[in-house]
Amino acid sequence: MPPCEPTGHRGSPGEAKISGRAIAVGPIAEGPDGDRFHADIAEVVHTHLDDEATMLVVEWWTPTHGLRRVARE
Repeated sequence: MPPCEPTGHRGSPGEAKISGRAIAVGPIAEGPDGDRFHADIAEVVHTHLDDEATMLVVEWWTPTHGLRRVARE
């Protein structure tokens, strides 16, 4: 499924991205066949429009710096 693109309308969810590594842990013990992974998340970013649809808002999180936010026209 493609990401949601900002449309300039209120209520647009924007776009979220996550970066990091998936580390193989081993096979699933019960249930369907498959493998388990540990997610080592390095950064999460969410871009969207503000409630008035006049500003681009970028929110991002890292384990080191926590949540940060910037808005610009």
